[in-house]
Amino acid sequence: MFARFARWMSRAMGTSSALMLTALLCVAWLVLSPLVDHGVNWKAMLLTNVPTLFTLLMVFVVQHTQNHHNDAVQIKLDELIRALEGAHNSMVNLEELSPSELAQVKAKYEALADRVRTASGSGLATSTPSVDPLGAADPTAG
Repeated sequence: MFARFARWMSRAMGTSSALMLTALLCVAWLVLSPLVDHGVNWKAMLLTNVPTLFTLLMVFVVQHTQNHHNDAVQIKLDELIRALEGAHNSMVNLEELSPSELAQVKAKYEALADRVRTASGSGLATSTPSVDPLGAADPTAG
């Protein structure tokens, strides 16, 4: 549930609409602040908050750029998986799994790495052991 919300929030905050809405709110705050009686401290408050507002707006820009690059990398990885013979096509779009499903896949690959390290440490020839990432791991392979 949290992972789905976090992905949605990341996407939503990386949009130009979110940036524009925040920028408009910042401008409204800057324009309306003098109308509220802040006394002598208004200029000091303005000087301290403008850099903070600029930083906030830059977070939206960075999030948008990060989402864009992440999407491009995921598409490239999915294409590599699809194109490589012997690769598990079930690994395509793996980032959409729930955290518990992703942890299960990770555990299978960690067990696979342990088997390979044990085999190569004992002087056995290394190979590419088989694993079914989304199904049951093959304990006899390798």
